[in-house]
Amino acid sequence: MIAGRRGALDARQRLCLTSTPMENHLGELWSLFDIILPGFLDSERDFNRTFRIPIEKYDDIVCRTALVQRIQPFLLRRTKTEVAIELPPKTEILQSIELGEAQRDLYETIHVSIHDNEQLEIATEGLARSRLTILDALLKLRQVCCDPRLLRGNGEISAGRSLSPSSAKLAVLATMLPQLVAAWTAGAGLLTICHHACADRTQTGPAHPAVHAG
Repeated sequence: MIAGRRGALDARQRLCLTSTPMENHLGELWSLFDIILPGFLDSERDFNRTFRIPIEKYDDIVCRTALVQRIQPFLLRRTKTEVAIELPPKTEILQSIELGEAQRDLYETIHVSIHDNEQLEIATEGLARSRLTILDALLKLRQVCCDPRLLRGNGEISAGRSLSPSSAKLAVLATMLPQLVAAWTAGAGLLTICHHACADRTQTGPAHPAVHAG
């Protein structure tokens, strides 16, 4: 939509600032360049034929290298250590969470089913053409680990609440909330980020004002 309205931008210079130039597919990269340098990557149809289809479907190294060489002069990447040296190092605390029995059984069931489907598709379509299937499989396994209710839309589990195993991660978060809320009350900043949209807000309960899902 933004790329379609680029003609309305009246400016001598155009810049695109993004932390993810391409998150899902090469079409996103084309849209960015269509804003700052209209026509540089040709029309969307020509770009798809020349670069996107060969790279995404056939893993064409020649096309990938040619695209990187074309856009490289216009990319400027800076990390935090280069532009904000006053910020302290990031502190990471990793906490392992063991899945409950029902959630673990669901994970293994879906894993076996996905494995069989992947092997069949790779055998018939090849590895390069099966990338989307593999990524979708990884997404489903991540969803099981986050909250099994996220799989309802995929038809992997029944919509009945009694058939949805509880989320081990949500259970651990619930035990941490009193301490987090106390820190927020004392004036500390607090942000809780979810990898996926909540499956059912009525089941997870209302969020405290100090906790935001993104």
